[in-house]
Amino acid sequence: MRSPNYPQLSLLEAINKAQVLYVAIHTAKASPEKVAEKLGYKSLNGRSMGVLSALKKYGLLAGKGDELTLTHDAVIIFERPDEHPEKQEAIRRAALSPPLFAEIYNHFKGQMPGLADLRVYLSKLGFSKTALDEISENYDQTIRLVTPLTENYAAGDTSSDKEEMSDMSSSQPLSQPSNVNPLATMSANTDRSKVKEWSFPLSFQRNIDAVVTIHGDNLRRRDLEVLEKKVRDLIDAWEDEEDE
Repeated sequence: MRSPNYPQLSLLEAINKAQVLYVAIHTAKASPEKVAEKLGYKSLNGRSMGVLSALKKYGLLAGKGDELTLTHDAVIIFERPDEHPEKQEAIRRAALSPPLFAEIYNHFKGQMPGLADLRVYLSKLGFSKTALDEISENYDQTIRLVTPLTENYAAGDTSSDKEEMSDMSSSQPLSQPSNVNPLATMSANTDRSKVKEWSFPLSFQRNIDAVVTIHGDNLRRRDLEVLEKKVRDLIDAWEDEEDE
């Protein structure tokens, strides 16, 4: 099987991680341990090292040894407005910085491949089934930042989209957080008919509930798989307070 030399995050996830680091230490040099700490990890472990590696692969973090620092492209992404051509070009460079992603992009001539086509191509390159899942998801999320979802998207691939999710129990929507990353901000005028919400009790004793709110139409299974990965990232970074 081919070595899993690919980013373990999508570009959007990597930008969000790098932005946390930018707020914490700006462009100061720091050791890998310090960078991991600022990103919310207790130590350098498999997960935190994978995150640092992904930031490097996207060209957002550079350096060796104890002198890691955010790159100039990272600063451009955080400081330039979304419509600025310099920011758009920096995001495009980041998306195609991982050699594997550039290879996929060139193979499909800059078009968004169907999920089945992408998986077949990755399998041909020698990646394992586990790697197929992660690479396909991260590549899809990354290239969507630089490729308009127009006719370029390969039509007719519904291999992973056959299971539709029906509405479950409704609840009041959560308020919009004040620190939402601008790259992930939804329009304030979202059509409420395109909102799906689920409520789950987590602890009756501590009165903790979770409400999942999803905006947009044509919700698909792979969207929920992305959500599952986000929750797992949250669990990995969460530190429990000592019980009194």
